[in-house]
Amino acid sequence: MRLALALEERLYGLGQGSAATLELRGQERRMWQEWDGRRHSGNAGIPLALSTAGYGLLLNTSWPSRFIVGDAAPALPSSRPDWAPAPWSWGERAPDANPDCLDVHIDGGELDAFLICGAEFDGILTGYGALTGLPPLPPLWAFGLMQCKNRYRDQDELLRVARAFRERDFPCDVLVIDWHWFEYFGDLAWWEPYWPDPAGMLARLREMGFRVMQAQHPFLERNCKTYKEFAEKGFVSELADHYRDVFDHSNPEARAAWWEKVRTLFAQGIRAYWTDMGEVEHHTVGTKHHLGPREQVHNIYSLLWAKGLYEGQRAESDLRVVSLMRTAYGGIQRYGALLWSGDIDSSWDVLRDQVVVGQQVCMSGQPFWTTDIGGFFSGPMDWAGGDVGGAFLFPGEG
Repeated sequence: MRLALALEERLYGLGQGSAATLELRGQERRMWQEWDGRRHSGNAGIPLALSTAGYGLLLNTSWPSRFIVGDAAPALPSSRPDWAPAPWSWGERAPDANPDCLDVHIDGGELDAFLICGAEFDGILTGYGALTGLPPLPPLWAFGLMQCKNRYRDQDELLRVARAFRERDFPCDVLVIDWHWFEYFGDLAWWEPYWPDPAGMLARLREMGFRVMQAQHPFLERNCKTYKEFAEKGFVSELADHYRDVFDHSNPEARAAWWEKVRTLFAQGIRAYWTDMGEVEHHTVGTKHHLGPREQVHNIYSLLWAKGLYEGQRAESDLRVVSLMRTAYGGIQRYGALLWSGDIDSSWDVLRDQVVVGQQVCMSGQPFWTTDIGGFFSGPMDWAGGDVGGAFLFPGEG
């Protein structure tokens, strides 16, 4: 699809890109979700472009797409393009792109798009909300400080940190429990030697004024507690190259089964979900899902994950749903989703860029966005060994 661009016309939106630039003319943006880190945020495309000519263009497809805005250089790859290989070669110019036009290329499916007419961006975003769903207002505590680190080793450490916040009168509303509160990826159950009384711990934290967010992941290790049950029901998508298999959130029955495990955590007092690595971080060519091939599901995997959590919790509680996602897509805002920009460097330059990255997202119809204020990485990354400065130790190690 090709739309002529007027001489002074400018385009904005298209979700979260790796470059901290608002105006898109002269850029190519690809709707293909990818992890990235250090200097750049991860790619979290939302196929909504806002034009100063008074219209919005919303692409209604989950398949990979490319938006070439005028005379644009090819988009740059992420720092790990081999984790979820894109359907195009990076550095390859789109065929027959016109420097005076907006060119949109779709890699699969049918071309289906909405033109949203409105003289101002507010009107275009209102139309986008009418088409894809309005975002529910998050609870007040979701707007406060969320404290997170690589991970807490056990419940005693988490409680010590919580008490220190209150003793020092530091404002904090949410404590985040990152990975390895479980023994194996896919357990969806506490690792009892290190978290012996989660319900009691969560009750004490609530008395101190904290809500707790807990990380989930798309991967299942074959020795985890849920693998046999989920695999026998057809809820697992196998990946190539010896990667951990992926839970198939594109299957409505699978989403309901996932919530049945998570509802126990909710009943214990968990009040927010961190759906980490949901690009999907490792998503190999040839992976099949209930909804279709990898290419059809990849961009909306996090959206479907958020949908299952939202519908599961709202079916039995009137509490507002909060899910923190590492990627987004058109319509995800209707499921109580907040977007976070990924594993960025701890530097002033990166923090400055994050202000612009957040504006990109909000001009794409996703109103709630956040960033690691202090960054995540502060030293060299050792990809060969898989560790970052020894930070990924398990309980009792090191």
